[in-house]
Amino acid sequence: MKNILLFLIFGMLFNCQAQTEQASKTYNLNLSLDAGEYSENASWYVFLNKLDENGMFVKESYPVTLDDQGNATVPLALGDVNLVVLNFQDRNDKSPWQNNKQFFVMNKGEMAITCLVENRELKSNSKELDDKNNRALSSFLEGIYTIVKEPGAFSREAGVNEMYSKRFMEFTNDFIDQHASVDKTLKSYLRLVGYNYALLRNIQMAKSDLFKESFYKMYTSQLMFFEYSSPQILRRYIDEFENLDGDTLLDNLENKIEFVNVYISGSKIEEWLIDSYLQDFKRRYKFDAATFESDLERLKVISQNLKDVAQRNEFIALFEKVGLTEKGASFPSLELETTDGKLVSSTSLFKDNKYIYIDLWASWCKPCVKEIPALKVLEKEYKDKNIEFVSISIDAKVENWHKAMKQYDLHGTQLLDKENQIGNVLNIQGIPRFLFYGPKGDLILIDAPRPTSTEIRSMLDTYL
Repeated sequence: MKNILLFLIFGMLFNCQAQTEQASKTYNLNLSLDAGEYSENASWYVFLNKLDENGMFVKESYPVTLDDQGNATVPLALGDVNLVVLNFQDRNDKSPWQNNKQFFVMNKGEMAITCLVENRELKSNSKELDDKNNRALSSFLEGIYTIVKEPGAFSREAGVNEMYSKRFMEFTNDFIDQHASVDKTLKSYLRLVGYNYALLRNIQMAKSDLFKESFYKMYTSQLMFFEYSSPQILRRYIDEFENLDGDTLLDNLENKIEFVNVYISGSKIEEWLIDSYLQDFKRRYKFDAATFESDLERLKVISQNLKDVAQRNEFIALFEKVGLTEKGASFPSLELETTDGKLVSSTSLFKDNKYIYIDLWASWCKPCVKEIPALKVLEKEYKDKNIEFVSISIDAKVENWHKAMKQYDLHGTQLLDKENQIGNVLNIQGIPRFLFYGPKGDLILIDAPRPTSTEIRSMLDTYL
């Protein structure tokens, strides 16, 4: 068997009937795989991207089970515009590559596609697909891919992106002019594909004479979601040309979301842009203990523009954690269990105004256990300094924690966080993890050096 990993058949399915008639129409996609170069471990999926009866973008997936003869029938509930993606993956393949083949077909209620895997290519012999639309689509994509495969297409030399951006746009415009008789929606799709290749290289081309459409008309239609890069291009255009910067990061966010609400129509596009701007704000935000609470309150108001309540609440919950993981943040207030079973507040750790070096560990964690001897040495060396060493276990069972303390002869401040509250609040994904806080409970290092590291003593000596 030759090396084959992934195949995609893209079928653009456009219905000429009335939308009300098609909304409930079922399209049977009959697949037949001739004996070819794939193994018994190959798996198949059909993905349907469509515009529903309300004109909104929807994505559905269908697992495909082939019978002994390599045949399958997949019933697809179509919308107004449909993109069918057949995904083939051979799990035995050791050399990944992919081959894309797209089909534009009219909705006849049923279509048979026979495919053959041969010479690292997915082939089809479906006569029903031999029409002017499919010939145009195949020719267009071949032309685009020919440009993409040129040796200099991804060179970082000055001017290369500008040159190729112009070539993609000129090729797209010329091709559509030469194929004026093809389906109108197909032409819109081809223009979107070609312009995306151009604008990803140089967003300035959206302002050139070669751009033959209204930008916002083109990039706010639901068709844009059929090409994964379209939403990113829309955002880049807004950021580049709309001059929405404010005095602060929050001002920028507020200005951009206000612009989206006023000028961008279509709920999925609005939601995507608003979420994108919120996520970008969170990534770029610089924590300041003096302003964090007021920033958080303002952000809560701005985030109300995100209509999905669960998504909005999740965003705010994640942002609140930013205030606990940046330098200067206070240690989270929660209850921990002592060795005698009592509950104490985490804030009590800082009652003596000492630096706190916290070891998050568990009895089942072998790397954690390996740090214990070095931690004991540190405790002895710094016993007369203004620092306290605190070990907090996240063992789910109290008996395992007690057994480990006895086995490794652990003394000093030993606490249990069996619900892993600290890890959840501080978004700590693995242990051992060492935290270093100042005498007033202010975070110094969210990921401090380990006891076995060469940096630990110089770090501690800087503060003690």
